[in-house]
Amino acid sequence: MPEIFSPGPRPPAGSASLLAAFLVGFASAPLSGQHQASPPPSAYALEGVTVVHGDGGREEGVTLVVRSGMVERLGPDAEVPEDARVLEGDDLHVYPGIVDPYGRASMELPSPETEGIPAWDPPREVQGLTPSVRVADHLTATGASLEDERIRGVVASAVFPPRGPLPGTGAFLLHRKDAEAPRDLVLDPAVGVGAAFEGSRVGYPGTLFGVMALLRQAFADAEHRQILRAEYDADPSGIDRPGRDQDFEVIRQLAAGEYPVFFRANEAQAVRRVLALSEELGFTPVVVGGGEAWRVADELRARNVPVVVSADLPGPEEWDPEDDGELDPAAHRERERLENLYANAGRLRDAGVTVAFTGHLGSADAREGARKAVEYGMSEADALRALTSVPAELLGAPELGRVQEGGSATFVVANGPLLDEDTAILHTFVAGRPTAGADPGMDGNAEAPGSSSGGGR
Repeated sequence: MPEIFSPGPRPPAGSASLLAAFLVGFASAPLSGQHQASPPPSAYALEGVTVVHGDGGREEGVTLVVRSGMVERLGPDAEVPEDARVLEGDDLHVYPGIVDPYGRASMELPSPETEGIPAWDPPREVQGLTPSVRVADHLTATGASLEDERIRGVVASAVFPPRGPLPGTGAFLLHRKDAEAPRDLVLDPAVGVGAAFEGSRVGYPGTLFGVMALLRQAFADAEHRQILRAEYDADPSGIDRPGRDQDFEVIRQLAAGEYPVFFRANEAQAVRRVLALSEELGFTPVVVGGGEAWRVADELRARNVPVVVSADLPGPEEWDPEDDGELDPAAHRERERLENLYANAGRLRDAGVTVAFTGHLGSADAREGARKAVEYGMSEADALRALTSVPAELLGAPELGRVQEGGSATFVVANGPLLDEDTAILHTFVAGRPTAGADPGMDGNAEAPGSSSGGGR
């Protein structure tokens, strides 16, 4: 049976990485309009920098050279080519870029007709049960529209349809500056399916009970269709040929554990429902949000379920953290709630749960959420991994979590340790093209203050 969830087989173990294959294919098919009035330099170089990998490894005092989208040279004795533009600065640190496993990008999804539909039996499009709808087919984002993401150091993201019990299939995007068409961003058009305990705005299911019943029925129907197909394939005599239903084909793959379900759940009870439902129906869950996931940490660890923690953390209103005096009841309750929320990611890691951060369940900078997690007990190394290497591995591109010679030139350059409050991201490289950070710096077309256009020897 042909798979419809993915356009083709994934690379086998030992083959070229997803990102490397994408870059090679991209290089062989130039973008339209690539002739520019001011072409970028043929190479970039950074001298005497500290490279910090997502796995915690460090290399100090090294030179890094970027050419043709790749890290051409990396090491303490690497020479700067004469044609390289040198990016200069004090105490420069190079890190893997931030990867957001539940990001945001512009798309135009189909809008179902709701006039005159029966509330007790609306079509799947109204119910939000459309797992075969793919973000990759409705993406409108380009490299230019993701500029703000690159400025914050976010080099890649997985993007899912926004609403419904099982609304569609997410796409994994590399935030290429030079992507002029949406397809040029897509690393993986089928990275997983989004899900939530969200009822329909028009008719059934309008309650939590209804959503869970709908999901159970959908998985049962998918299994039944698979049985009918197997019977027909074994002996078609006297049996009508079963039709194909793309939504049920995707659900069948989910039930077989072939792709993960990124399930939004915040309260502890909702997380427990996700775990129970996944065990019942067979899908592989990734919990997204997970504000109270620490209360379920043992169960999450036992099931090896990752949690994508929201970095959009609220600030206090009643409680003043600077006030050491006695708190009134409202302030005391708020302090307890917020401290549990801030300590959530660290507690999950201490329990052995895989943790990644997302900034897009609100409008937060993911680094801010990581800093707060460190303030409340998470190790800095774990927080860095949760921003970089963990989500990269979760989305099938572990090479994004490491800066290495011969690898993609996709990383951030900061003027200090990435999680320090005063550290600014100066440059974000994606596939060899730099974007200026919050401070003055390179934009790929103009020189930053203090930069030179040659080898700078």
